[in-house]
Amino acid sequence: MNEGNLLKEIGKRLKIERTRLGINQAEVANRVGCDRSYYCSIEGGNRNFTFRTMCRLVAALNRDVAYFLKDMPTPVGRTYEAPPEIATDMQAAEEPEKGDTP
Repeated sequence: MNEGNLLKEIGKRLKIERTRLGINQAEVANRVGCDRSYYCSIEGGNRNFTFRTMCRLVAALNRDVAYFLKDMPTPVGRTYEAPPEIATDMQAAEEPEKGDTP
């Protein structure tokens, strides 16, 4: 699945949830703090948007990010593994410091 298809799938899920709540696109846009046409382009899968916008969208629809990304396939040719230097930093952050009690 390519990135465009991922955006379309997220948009489809946004529409399903919006419809389930019985609200229109203008109401979601108002809750998010964006223009209705911008929200329409997201719901239509035609807009690449930021994670900050995603967080605002899911809050407006009373869901969490995981609901919209669950079972989403990875785009072809890409993996979402942390680079080694970040993975090492993450592992170090999870280890207790000396003197800390478990």
